[in-house]
Amino acid sequence: MQNSRANFSDNHAVANPRLDPDAGWWLPVLAWLPFAIAINSVFLPQGALAYWGRWLGLMTLLAYGFFTIFVPGQWIVRRFDKVALWVFGLIALSTLLASGDNVLLATNFRLTALIKACSLLVGYLSLTWGLERLLSSFQAVVFIVQTLIVSATVMFTIGILGNVAGVIPLIGGAGAGIFVNPNMTAALGVVMLPLAVWFAARQTGWLRIGPVVVILVALMLSRARTPLVVVVLLGLYYLLCWPALRRRQLANILFPLSLMGIGALTFIGIDFWGSPLAQDMVAFVRSGFVGTRQAGYSSYRLNLLWPLFIRDIAASPLLALTGHGWGSEEALALLESGRSRFFSGLGLVSAHSAYIGLTYQIGIIGCVSVFLPLWGLVLNQLFEVQSGRPDDVVTLKVALVGVVLAELGVCFFESGFYNVGAVHMFPAWIVVYLVTRLDEIATFSS
Repeated sequence: MQNSRANFSDNHAVANPRLDPDAGWWLPVLAWLPFAIAINSVFLPQGALAYWGRWLGLMTLLAYGFFTIFVPGQWIVRRFDKVALWVFGLIALSTLLASGDNVLLATNFRLTALIKACSLLVGYLSLTWGLERLLSSFQAVVFIVQTLIVSATVMFTIGILGNVAGVIPLIGGAGAGIFVNPNMTAALGVVMLPLAVWFAARQTGWLRIGPVVVILVALMLSRARTPLVVVVLLGLYYLLCWPALRRRQLANILFPLSLMGIGALTFIGIDFWGSPLAQDMVAFVRSGFVGTRQAGYSSYRLNLLWPLFIRDIAASPLLALTGHGWGSEEALALLESGRSRFFSGLGLVSAHSAYIGLTYQIGIIGCVSVFLPLWGLVLNQLFEVQSGRPDDVVTLKVALVGVVLAELGVCFFESGFYNVGAVHMFPAWIVVYLVTRLDEIATFSS
């Protein structure tokens, strides 16, 4: 058994030689930042530079992994890859099975499907080749995570200062920072929040809380409602992770819990009760739970988008299972925009729910194939016995799985999880991959 373990360790070391701190841990950030800035930033006009420049980082990471892992024949197909390849198969199958008399074909959604599938494939290969090539040790994982949270903090800080100084205008009364949509700011903020908490818990001095404070301020300025749900989910998550953390320092347990509680109370006390959502909820209760026919901006998901997609999902048992084809989500939104001025005026191009949007495109089978393993990661963390694990490994894994949970919460209200251009998508998938590899990496690093 020891020989087998030693051989496996040697093979792993050959495929992934130990990195120095400056030997490439910055590559995942280079892959993410062009997307974050070129696609979502207010500083770059949408054009050739934004469209083609966004691919620079991803292609760099992919090429790095291609020549150092795939060409030498050192690519190991893991469970992450098997699930990914299965989902890509479902994408191809659902798109090919799309009926020839489908009204969506009038929008040529198969071209959209090809472009989206290729971008998703590039993102996936950037992980299984490029990111994998960097995962030589636990310290390499720490460097990658630290660089992600520092980069996000810098972007949030620039955005906050720009909004406060009036250099960056508010959007509908909300502060989006450097991004063109407050919802994107909110989504990235809650996804990065567990990493900021982890960063603060392992550092010393007052500066350690800087990322947490910056993110909470950015979330409040965004006036988005998604953080209300996700912050509560994260608070419950840290409570349920108590068995994994109970042997650690009490401050490391109470610190994230108190931050989640303060964040939730801040949103409820300052932003929520005066918001249109709160007014709509009060009016809904007073009316005897009778919904309004006119969909307001704050309720367009519930009154406008979700019923549209759910109706088409339920129209056929076969389509409910296999979906309407990859790219059909945008096609349906485009068709509906031609029928409704209110729909087109909001510029809606997705279902604004990854669960609904994914089910519409690749069916219940595809949605379950994607989200069941991710929810499984969260549940496994809640019930995992952490005996014998070093403190730094346990706390980092709790934080990484917290990012997965935050992204799953964001998926209730946003469709960006499978759109590489969404600012929160690629860092979330980086973390998903790190979660699936962390135990093995930590074992062979010790």
